[in-house]
Amino acid sequence: MIPNVSVMLRVLLLLCVCIAMAEAKYKIYKDPKQPVSVRVEDLLHRMTLVEKIGKMVQIDRTNITAKKGSLSTRLGIPMIYGIDTVHGHNNVYKATIFPHNVGLGATRDPALVKRIGAATALEVRATGIPYAFTPCIAVCRDPRWGRTKVVACAKHFVGDGGTTKGINENNTVIDWQGLLKFHMLAYLDSIRKGLLKIHMLAYLDSIRKGVATIMVFYSSRNGKKMHANYDLVTKYLKGTLGFKGFVISDWQGIDRITSPPHANYTYSVQTAIHAGLGMVRTLL
Repeated sequence: MIPNVSVMLRVLLLLCVCIAMAEAKYKIYKDPKQPVSVRVEDLLHRMTLVEKIGKMVQIDRTNITAKKGSLSTRLGIPMIYGIDTVHGHNNVYKATIFPHNVGLGATRDPALVKRIGAATALEVRATGIPYAFTPCIAVCRDPRWGRTKVVACAKHFVGDGGTTKGINENNTVIDWQGLLKFHMLAYLDSIRKGLLKIHMLAYLDSIRKGVATIMVFYSSRNGKKMHANYDLVTKYLKGTLGFKGFVISDWQGIDRITSPPHANYTYSVQTAIHAGLGMVRTLL
């Protein structure tokens, strides 16, 4: 009987080793059967601070060498990399070029605009990019304002179409009437004027339809830089409106929080993140 006991012990030991190896390989965040919230929580616990910071930055492609570009992340997290599709995938040679958003809006043809967005997305995906910094859903209040874009990241939050003299980084002077008292189910009855009536409507519709990301702008609202505006980004956009995606900065937008720009980068990063931004576009 002793030999049989020995064999059984060996089998049990082998089973224990196999189970341990299986558990070591099993990662909750990679299990599609687990709830998204559970997978996210598991992944966050596994990430280092450096890895988390790395996922919050849109770096410039000139800083990625062929060697670095071939490397995989330790946890196998896909890189989120986006591009401006101003009027089609216009950064690519022979891509289909469409009119700017002002021209598309003038057609008053939502179905056509949707088809253009789908065509642009198809060409963006074909070049390996999963994220487009469009559409621009700003309300143009000054004919001198020349910014227009096109589809997948609603921008620019908020009021960028109403800046003084139509200049990108200028101030948007407008009231906040009814903004904090706004109720999603009755907004048509409660909207009267100001920021909500003019500039916020497109965001309300985008959020209801599940937009994944929103980009803030270089401009200010009544003197407060949008990249540093906790009240609008966190309290209103995320809190009141219930936006569940992430907020991204405009290109080097956080650098302009200080005057002059780039004066205190540490302060700019802290201020932007505390305001509610989850990703920054920078020259890193």
